[in-house]
Amino acid sequence: MDCLAGAQDIGNFNVVLSNGQLPSESSITHEGMFNEHFFAVGSETEKPFSCQWFTAVSPDPLSGEVEYWVGCGLRGRLDGEGIRKYGRPRLNLVLVLDISGSMSNPFRSGDAKNMLEVAKDCVVALIDHLTPEDSFGLVAFDTSVEVVQELASMKTLDVAAFKEKLFKLQPRGGTDMELGINGGAKLFEGLANEAGTGKQNRMMFLTDAQPNSGSTSPDSLMGICKANAETRKIYTSFFGLGVDFGVELVEAISHIPACNYFTVQSPKEFKQLMDRDFDYIVTPSCFNVQFTDPGHEIPQQGVLLEILSTFPSPKENDDQTKGGIVLIKLKKPQQQAGEAELKVVVSYDDADGKHYSDENTIAVSLAAVNGKGYYSGSAIRKAIALARFVNIMKWWIRDTSSGKSDASSASVSQAAGVPVPPVDPLKGNSWTPLAVSKHYKAAFAEFLSHYERELEALADAEGGEESEDHQHLAEHTQKLLGLINNVSAEEIDASMHAVLTDEEVESGSVDSQELRKRVEVALGTGTRAVDLADKQYCFDQEVKRRIKEILVRKLTAAVTAEGENNLRADQSKREALAERIAGFALARKDSAGKEQWQRIALSELEKLLPTVQQPKKGLIDQLKGWF
Repeated sequence: MDCLAGAQDIGNFNVVLSNGQLPSESSITHEGMFNEHFFAVGSETEKPFSCQWFTAVSPDPLSGEVEYWVGCGLRGRLDGEGIRKYGRPRLNLVLVLDISGSMSNPFRSGDAKNMLEVAKDCVVALIDHLTPEDSFGLVAFDTSVEVVQELASMKTLDVAAFKEKLFKLQPRGGTDMELGINGGAKLFEGLANEAGTGKQNRMMFLTDAQPNSGSTSPDSLMGICKANAETRKIYTSFFGLGVDFGVELVEAISHIPACNYFTVQSPKEFKQLMDRDFDYIVTPSCFNVQFTDPGHEIPQQGVLLEILSTFPSPKENDDQTKGGIVLIKLKKPQQQAGEAELKVVVSYDDADGKHYSDENTIAVSLAAVNGKGYYSGSAIRKAIALARFVNIMKWWIRDTSSGKSDASSASVSQAAGVPVPPVDPLKGNSWTPLAVSKHYKAAFAEFLSHYERELEALADAEGGEESEDHQHLAEHTQKLLGLINNVSAEEIDASMHAVLTDEEVESGSVDSQELRKRVEVALGTGTRAVDLADKQYCFDQEVKRRIKEILVRKLTAAVTAEGENNLRADQSKREALAERIAGFALARKDSAGKEQWQRIALSELEKLLPTVQQPKKGLIDQLKGWF
């Protein structure tokens, strides 16, 4: 039993980062990161929920300060093939489908189908996973709600007629998410009392998450979902389609029982969720999971950790469960040798409301081995490495957003290490340009060395680097390298001034391509390789700006030499002067064109002679100005 409610991935973080923007702090979470990876936590064949405990003593990657960790591997009988062996509960399923105008966009430029067309295909694939004992309904919404299919038993549902109505839907209108949520919940009102039957109610909400009508407040929207879950046992799965998934909007879902959310960035990913992963997504297996200290030595009446709900998930190699771990960082003990005992009571309710409780005694090692740390299993080692990756990313985003990313004010440093960030994320601007301070580049470089060592150790422990999960772990190194090598607009601007002289601009010996190569060399230091091909526009614009700057300087000198009055009085003289001064620009091999530079030169000349009268417009030209 691996997946916790809430975030199921860090897809939005990855996409925003790759687009050269600063992600929001809430777009990368520990549960989202863990739910993308597999952990060796063993197998459980009988209980709805059980724990495999791990301990670790691990030095902080920056400060070297020894930290103490406990990991709880989450296991359940529905994990992996268990979901098919034991079967999922019968389901009342309502899909709420966004058909607003923005759903006419593709996931990525060049895709053959738009998001709504892909969603329709996925709905059809989903229906194949429903049994005769399930019920299904669908509403579509924009700024109104259309009931495409009333909630009906799959025994009686006319699938062909439903598909015909589904494929007639077209993008239209705005996005009133509150209206859609309420419209979907209304379909459940027709159900007979099914208490005690074991049948579960789930609403799947498919949207590009760009609310622009009705209530757009996260509190209002999530308040409806919370009320549905707590009073009507209607649980919601959110699927955010495309780059613009509003992570702030759905952050609150992690605080709603049996609700989860996914960011979907491609048709392939969407189809996998609706097809291979469907049974796991819609089957909450446990509720109200609590880890407590029976001695009440931990604050908050002994509650160490509380999880509202968990879901089963796929497995790899029988003992590797996706997302299957909870990680707890312990306070530094007074003694730092030998072992200490930690007593933890784990209690939970299964899907039928039956309560379970189990007391565990965990022996925690207090001594690192040769200063390199101690890990009782690869699962906790992987979890700590990923948690620290999330922590340093969250601090970078938080410090950058609040203007505290330099060495004197950053939260991450060699002295402070990589601390656990605050629970409540700052609300970031999704359109903030990507920026990495010199201090954070150094911190990322040091963290990268640590992370790569951890990958080597995990490869040895888990059987090599060929597994899909290990390759996914290695992808995080590319993110670190990208941030270490990130070049800001300010750095490019300063370097362009330093590596290009006015003489070279005037002579035409350096074009924008050569300028880019010079800047890449200037900004590349040591092993840092800088490739600015994607910023070629900056260099094209810089060359044009420098040409114009020289034009103005030459024109100013020419006006002084020839006399302002002479030039004001004679249009032909001004045109001849502009053509002559623009000559050096026209001679460049990358010249934008004779007419353009002459026009620019003449325009700049007339700015230097402000009393020059523009030719009077004819009557027709004057009339054109009114239309």
